[in-house]
Amino acid sequence: MIAKQEIVDWFHDCLGCVAGRLEFSKDRYHIAPIASANDVLDHLGQFKQKLRTRQAVACYFYLTEDYGTETVEQQIRILASTLSILKRDADPEAMVHGGSLSLDIATQCPVTGTIKQFTDFDVVAFCPRAAHSGDELYDPLMAAPALSANLNSDVYAFSLFTRDMIHKRLGVEPYQIKNMEALRKLLYEAGNVWQRMAERTISNYIEMTDTNRCPTSLSRDRQYWYASHQDPAFAETVKELYKHEMPKIYTRRIVDSWMRHFNARPETEVVFTPAGTKA
Repeated sequence: MIAKQEIVDWFHDCLGCVAGRLEFSKDRYHIAPIASANDVLDHLGQFKQKLRTRQAVACYFYLTEDYGTETVEQQIRILASTLSILKRDADPEAMVHGGSLSLDIATQCPVTGTIKQFTDFDVVAFCPRAAHSGDELYDPLMAAPALSANLNSDVYAFSLFTRDMIHKRLGVEPYQIKNMEALRKLLYEAGNVWQRMAERTISNYIEMTDTNRCPTSLSRDRQYWYASHQDPAFAETVKELYKHEMPKIYTRRIVDSWMRHFNARPETEVVFTPAGTKA
């Protein structure tokens, strides 16, 4: 059996993702031990409730049974079969071969204060054998101490990070700021910080990987990073090199959409404020 403490220790000591460590330190990961499909649905419901009150930013499912002796492909198939219940039309076989498992979740946008349908809550698989150099699907970026999967939205995570930065500095919500130029500068500043965190994350990934076997790199202009898996694929049984956007590119699209919202909002707009929101 996999103990929850193993997962907690991994987040504290081994997780390469800087943003993930930050959110875990704020106790905003819903850690979800699962032994059955019913457990998966129960924890999804708990996670959605925590999203509404900003008590969670991601849900980390992990199987309590130890499947450490199976190959990466076998582990992925077990996980795909278990988590396919998250979406009605999910195909476990497609998930194994580079298919995505994405959920649409409506919740308050931490920046605009309005209810938004976040369409990029993606489920990504992790398994112990991915760190073993002898496995043909070796990829330490997808390794974890237990057979597990992370459910999160990059857009929501960046939104909450931006809200936290502004609230810590000014003591107000982003949508309460009336000076549009000052707000725009703060939003772009958050994007720059998010970029630096991402660069540190990629550096961590490179350090933990035999890049001769599993190429991982950051472009010279810091606009793209390369890895042997597709984002946001659930998992893959064929390793190929993929090019991914860095925050330097995608956060500008997000900030521009926020500014369009703020510039178009009526003065009497009422925003939704959830009960029990954490500062």
